[in-house]
Amino acid sequence: MLLQGEGSNRFWNSSQIYSSLNTRTTRSSTFSFQHADSAVSARLPEERVEYLKKLGNMEEVQNCRQAEEELLKALEEMTVGKTFSDWRAKFPSELVQKMEGRKPYPENILGLLRFIRNMHEHYSEDAEKINLMTSFPDLFGNVLKFAKKRGWNTKPSLRKMFNSPPVI
Repeated sequence: MLLQGEGSNRFWNSSQIYSSLNTRTTRSSTFSFQHADSAVSARLPEERVEYLKKLGNMEEVQNCRQAEEELLKALEEMTVGKTFSDWRAKFPSELVQKMEGRKPYPENILGLLRFIRNMHEHYSEDAEKINLMTSFPDLFGNVLKFAKKRGWNTKPSLRKMFNSPPVI
């Protein structure tokens, strides 16, 4: 697992992090490293949003309105009781109406990921006003685990985030 260093376009190898420290302080947050997945979860908020945007651009998510039944069932199990289970209510209603037009996004995580991607791509001024990590504190971690299980993190668009050489 790798973690991007501040001011760098390269990622740290989690074993390098573990050997040198137990916690890392960035901007206003301190992150604990208890296991390998936590190193990836400790990304800065901007990196987390970038990851969510990249997921929102994947073919499986682009087809959110016609997703496979097996995928929807797996996502439904992951969503129960999470902050993103009723995601539309967390966004300004004017933004949701503006973005949906005649094609509403599904009320599932695929719809949310596609919404996030499109919001940042087409409505960047609105996107700047929304703190996704505050609105959905459990979104990144749950999506990261789900994407890992499905093998999505090995796809070229996401693999770069995890396979960059470590910073020494």
